[in-house]
Amino acid sequence: MYIKEQIMPEPKDIRSKRRFGPIITEVELHDDITNALIKMTDTLIEDKKTKSFGKHLAGVIDKELIIHKEDLYEAGCDDFFERCVQNYVIECIAKKMYDQGLNFNTDDYDITSSINACWVVSQYENEYNPIHDHVGCNISAVLYLKVPDYKDRRKIDSKVDKQDHDGDINFVYNITPSDSLETGVVKFTAKPGFLIIFPSNLLHSVYPFIGEGERRSISFNAVYTANTFNKETRERKYFSGNQLYPIHTQYTSKKQKKIEKKYNV
Repeated sequence: MYIKEQIMPEPKDIRSKRRFGPIITEVELHDDITNALIKMTDTLIEDKKTKSFGKHLAGVIDKELIIHKEDLYEAGCDDFFERCVQNYVIECIAKKMYDQGLNFNTDDYDITSSINACWVVSQYENEYNPIHDHVGCNISAVLYLKVPDYKDRRKIDSKVDKQDHDGDINFVYNITPSDSLETGVVKFTAKPGFLIIFPSNLLHSVYPFIGEGERRSISFNAVYTANTFNKETRERKYFSGNQLYPIHTQYTSKKQKKIEKKYNV
């Protein structure tokens, strides 16, 4: 007697979620902003008086030059980066509150941000950034302005069997064993006109490339503060420092006044 073989149908849908860890946001800019920043950085790179920022950075790159706020102002982008940071903070706070089952209303929050360091990276063949993080800030970002055509490494070195990752930025959140089913590495390919925003303490590196031409980017570090006040519960929530979640403090004691003074609210 034969048991009729049952043919199981394919699943209707398969969805994998990868939502742990820090948020990395990618923003596409309008061409007029990108072009204004290219023009501004052209001037800085050509000016021999522009100060190098390389001694403060981890990169094995010859040209890493300071960008002052006045330079961003002349390019018409002085507050653009700060608005991007504020939107990123809102996104992070909203996700944390939603994950905890809490309501979130953007209008309830007063978020301020400040760029405390900004520089242009003019990277050429074989230059790279080793794995590192940023200190003295909460949020960092990189904006790509120019990306060259890379040479195929497989045609240069017969031992190389793949071409990917040249010039990519590589984020590392959680080092895992090679046989693990999880990964703590996320890669982004540099694309002109795209801004990537991430927590400053997130480890990252930039791969070298082979080929003629310049891979140009602007990087910046920022700090932020955020607070809200609920009139019904008389409760203030403060956000600052290395955290993107609220500290709850009742609006009743001397401790509250100290917190107000500390955060200038």
